[in-house]
Amino acid sequence: MLEFTIETKAFRKALRTALAFASDDDTQPMLSVVRLEPAGDGKVEVVATDRYAMSMETLPAGGEAFGVSIPRDVAGHLLNLRTPNRGNGSLTVITTTPDDSGDDQIMIRIAGDVSITGQTVDTSVSFTDAGFEFVNYRQLLAKIEAEAEPPAELVGFTPRFLGKVCEAFAARAWDKEVMRMAFRGAHTGVSVEMGTLRALVMPANLEAAGRLASEMANT
Repeated sequence: MLEFTIETKAFRKALRTALAFASDDDTQPMLSVVRLEPAGDGKVEVVATDRYAMSMETLPAGGEAFGVSIPRDVAGHLLNLRTPNRGNGSLTVITTTPDDSGDDQIMIRIAGDVSITGQTVDTSVSFTDAGFEFVNYRQLLAKIEAEAEPPAELVGFTPRFLGKVCEAFAARAWDKEVMRMAFRGAHTGVSVEMGTLRALVMPANLEAAGRLASEMANT
């Protein structure tokens, strides 16, 4: 049996975000998962993708992390876990080898408590099934970074404001429509267009955001 530990509150937050990116298409079992991948130096990456968008978050992990794909329904169930110390404990991710019935198990143990939450997963969508390997996202990222031209300057956005624009465009878009974004500099509003609809998003102050992040980290 292999196991490693992740802090509960951070893991739940990462799962909630990852589920927004994981595919909800049952014909794509290799993408209808939240992937946990070892990142070295006592860390694990929480990754999800539906081929069109991807999220990746790095969390500290106790023990020796290993790769495991958690199906959407199991990941959704884990969001409802409640630890005795109000979510500040840690979860232990455990995998077992297939039993006589051919099923694998994903079990999540709450550290410091005897309760175990788990679910038997059919091997057709199992994290150990070599026929349904998760996308090689690191190779994809490396390829994108190698082929892309380096940006002249970074442009920062407040997620809430950019999200407002994306939601509005998504509500108006047909299946084949795309929105176009024009970047004109780090200190100039970015225009977004689709058909007759046009929006403007003002960039965030990266220097001020950096100072705020530093201050929060030191508190």
